[in-house]
Amino acid sequence: MYEYEKTYDIRCHRKIITMGYTLLK
Repeated sequence: MYEYEKTYDIRCHRKIITMGYTLLK
């Protein structure tokens, strides 16, 4: 369960970063 939460957190974090990167671009 913890591992799943970790991977989910990373995916969510990456999604936010990608969105911010696109906005800055």
